[in-house]
Amino acid sequence: MNKVLIVDDNLAVLEIISESLNEIFDLTISLATNVEEAISHLKQNEIDFIICDLELPDGNGVDVLSYLKENKPKIPLIFFTGDFTFQHPIVFPLVTVINNKDYEKLFREVIKHSSFTQRVFY
Repeated sequence: MNKVLIVDDNLAVLEIISESLNEIFDLTISLATNVEEAISHLKQNEIDFIICDLELPDGNGVDVLSYLKENKPKIPLIFFTGDFTFQHPIVFPLVTVINNKDYEKLFREVIKHSSFTQRVFY
């Protein structure tokens, strides 16, 4: 079973993403609400994919991306954020940046870039 980590300080967003992904994919979902929780989880667990907000209470998603690049460079990451201008070049493991909390685009990207087994098809 594939494992995804979702990082967002908005509990409603965490719930929407995790419930929606559970309906579509056969996977295990872990949640984190800040950079510290995310990095701690990555240190202790195997993860196949990350969906991460950019603005977090104890830093930002770039901190998570930096940890990945140094420690687990094969784990892909999607930034899923509100209205935010991303100033960094998009490089691996970063898959894409999705602005305006566009859930439809997020799920298309997950399907496009994942090896998760789908439960249903669009």
